[in-house]
Amino acid sequence: MDSEKQFTYALAPGTVLRSGPDSRYIIEKVLGQGGFGITYLASGIAKYGNIQHKLFFAIKELFVKDMCHR
Repeated sequence: MDSEKQFTYALAPGTVLRSGPDSRYIIEKVLGQGGFGITYLASGIAKYGNIQHKLFFAIKELFVKDMCHR
């Protein structure tokens, strides 16, 4: 995959997505973009007892280019 490829509609790396008061995901990079959506690699912190773990997730954003804009 070309790491220099520009993704026109994608969120920028470092963008913070919140899913609740104590949880958030940080966009690490764009994995791909097509006609119906954008897929991101994101990271987040999960706490198990007193130990925190950095976890990675794939997040799919529904973004129909002909119907959406930023």
